[in-house]
Amino acid sequence: MASAEPLSEPQVLAHTKRQLFPADDSAESYAVVDTQFATDEWLPGQPIPAEIHDRLAPFNHVRVGTGYPDLVGVQLLDSAFLAVERFGEEPPLVAVEAKGYTDGGTVDVERGVV
Repeated sequence: MASAEPLSEPQVLAHTKRQLFPADDSAESYAVVDTQFATDEWLPGQPIPAEIHDRLAPFNHVRVGTGYPDLVGVQLLDSAFLAVERFGEEPPLVAVEAKGYTDGGTVDVERGVV
């Protein structure tokens, strides 16, 4: 079995944003990524590729409850992304905390859940 190449957190987040919030310029949807991803490098010596940086933009620091999710957006989602039946016409607020490999070669899932 071939193993997949480890993904950095910005790569995980860019893929997630592309799936949940495809670019459509709708006035009824938006998505922003936390400002921590506006940097040129995510891990020391590992630049964020321009196409990943462009996909993550725009950036903003948004507080939801007691935390600052990596991705916050509003959009009517495909039913494949919902675990419950949606009621009403208003699109839901979606908050995502992404995790990818750190410079130590691990993924800090516990911190993401907390």
